[in-house]
Amino acid sequence: MAKKKGKQTTKSNPKKVHEKTAGQKAAARVRASAPPAGTDDEGADESPQAATAPIASNEATGAPTGEPDANEAAPAAAAKPDRAPKEHDPRIPPVGTVIIKKDRQGGERVRCTIVEGGVEYAGTIYKSLSGAGLQASKDLGNTTTTCDGLAFWGLKKVARLASTKDAAAALEKAWARYRDRATTAAKVEGDEQRAKVTAAIREHATALLALAGEA
Repeated sequence: MAKKKGKQTTKSNPKKVHEKTAGQKAAARVRASAPPAGTDDEGADESPQAATAPIASNEATGAPTGEPDANEAAPAAAAKPDRAPKEHDPRIPPVGTVIIKKDRQGGERVRCTIVEGGVEYAGTIYKSLSGAGLQASKDLGNTTTTCDGLAFWGLKKVARLASTKDAAAALEKAWARYRDRATTAAKVEGDEQRAKVTAAIREHATALLALAGEA
């Protein structure tokens, strides 16, 4: 007996259809939650509140905490006022002047030279005459710790008051020094120079006689 040929119908299994549909939905959810290509989610904040968390601010000024306020900016270093240039002391000789300190006999003891920026003594440049004078004084064997540069180098006269007790002795010493120098000056060569020295000695003698008359 021949079998009838016809279309065969396949009945679907409801359980398999349901599993297939559930799998497709799960795959769709995975694709929707995946980040776009080319983005790096490493280190991203997983908390949804991180993106919307308010920034703490300074209640007084409204500036974010940790950021300097415009009115409270870090104080800049105060600019130092320009120093006025020091006035030149007219008692200090010009640059290039050599100052020689002599002893009572006229011999050289020490010398210094006025240079740009200070005073040169023994190969060292000092800022002042006092600095150079203090070192020169030590080189001469003195133990002083201070020095008046102008006085040391003979650029100003130092008033020395003799006591009443030693006045006569001091005057005698001064006269001895003057007499020695006057004697040496009188032996100068040249008639013109000798005449000038003689005139100066006579003026001194006249002044001494007048002083003696007033005493």
